[in-house]
Amino acid sequence: MHEIVHLSLSSSANHVHTHFYNAQEQYFVYSEEEARESKVDPHVLFRSGKAPVPRSLVWEMRGGYGGMRGFNHPLYDYDRDVEGNEVDNAIVWTDSNVELVKAPTIPRSEYQRALDQGQPVPKLDSSNTCYWSDYLHMYYHPSSLLTLSNWEFHPTEYPKGRSRGAGNAEFKDFSVGVDQYEEMNRDKEYLETNFRPVLETCDSLSGISLTTEVDSGWGGFSSQILAELRDDYLPKTPVFSWALYEPDNRLTREMTLSRIRSTVSLVDNSSVFIPMGKPTLPAGFPRPVDLSSQYYVSALQNVVFESFSVLSSLRHDRRVSMQEIADAVQCGTNRNVVSDVNCAIGDTGLINFSPDAFKPAGSSHVFSKIGLIRPPKEAPNPQPTQPQNIRDLYSNPTPLLNTVSSDGLWDSYFQRNRLLEAGTPESCLTKFECPQPFTTPSSFPKGLVTPQDHIYADMGVTTATRTTFKTMADFVSRVIRTDIDREDLKQALNTLADEYQHGYNSDSDSDDD
Repeated sequence: MHEIVHLSLSSSANHVHTHFYNAQEQYFVYSEEEARESKVDPHVLFRSGKAPVPRSLVWEMRGGYGGMRGFNHPLYDYDRDVEGNEVDNAIVWTDSNVELVKAPTIPRSEYQRALDQGQPVPKLDSSNTCYWSDYLHMYYHPSSLLTLSNWEFHPTEYPKGRSRGAGNAEFKDFSVGVDQYEEMNRDKEYLETNFRPVLETCDSLSGISLTTEVDSGWGGFSSQILAELRDDYLPKTPVFSWALYEPDNRLTREMTLSRIRSTVSLVDNSSVFIPMGKPTLPAGFPRPVDLSSQYYVSALQNVVFESFSVLSSLRHDRRVSMQEIADAVQCGTNRNVVSDVNCAIGDTGLINFSPDAFKPAGSSHVFSKIGLIRPPKEAPNPQPTQPQNIRDLYSNPTPLLNTVSSDGLWDSYFQRNRLLEAGTPESCLTKFECPQPFTTPSSFPKGLVTPQDHIYADMGVTTATRTTFKTMADFVSRVIRTDIDREDLKQALNTLADEYQHGYNSDSDSDDD
């Protein structure tokens, strides 16, 4: 077995993981015949017990679990604390000296109630998916759900989190996240208590996938967890960090510095670092989507996340290990930061997920690029001729939706010949085969992906990352004057930037100030 453990930290990350695990449920098999036909091995991501549960750890604040109270797993005594006392939340602080603060009970969603009763589920949209638990299908083992008990979350009033009790502190800074982890890890047993049991259920762990917010305290908290995992548990195991960024226009000077510290720390301990922002849709995107809603944003992010993740769960010789993916990204170098992330739903055009900080100001050189294309669940209606270029579709007055061939989509989106002409080595251009169609459970936004859609996804390493780290180093040089780690941070950023230099650069590497 080649198990993979997923770590999800923050509400934004948990929305992505809810879409992800709801999709994985669709791959379950219940007979030997189904197993023979199945393309995905669920044992990679799920452990057996009273019922299958994800090999996962989920972190949230108080209130972030929404209406999950007690319903998460009917086979476990999830409504009681370690002493068997009835509690109002499954995740509790058990220190006897803590004053009890009761939060208002969040009702279970109509969608969850319909699932339990076997009734038709209501349509999901921005109005009824504020919490990721509103549309969660999977059951988690109680020990997989971890809480930052000193902080509370509300999706609209304090989406970054605020301190519980006295004070108005916000969970929005790298140092706050670091301090929170150090407090919870005072006895140096936090991961031994929470991660070790998950690790021991694996026969042959093949990778860790970590998803976290960067532009909040979660960046610092996640950085500490990942550093300790590297030092004490998994020094050589592939780790993919999926880092969720805010738009640049939302950042203050302090938040920008926090972002820089989180980014440097996470990059340092990741095999592959994948920054993702709010998706940029192609002009005239024809599918229903609300980019102000975390439900829709995370659904689109999951198209990329699930497409690359499912490669490592494929059965038999179709499986692509996380190490193979990491090798294709790095292409024999130390370049582990992906700066260009895209997907496409059928012939609707490329959706870009690169955060503002990683978007190129102009043209950029591509060091390596990996991609895949997934078949549709249902064969599209055949046409006598099929355009082989996406531009043909938009110049055609009557586009042939969902009838473009897999090869035609691949050639138009991946642009292999153009990249070769621009100097990207052929050995650094990789196409992965994924025979499993993208699945859309009832929790996925209606109409966003149809059964006739191919799904395309790619990730590229480019010189844009050099500009990103140079800009960060310049910010540190101008803004930080007294911090003890100023020079170390500048040096780390400039060292990272040098990895992504291509050819001659006219800018000076000096930072005289």
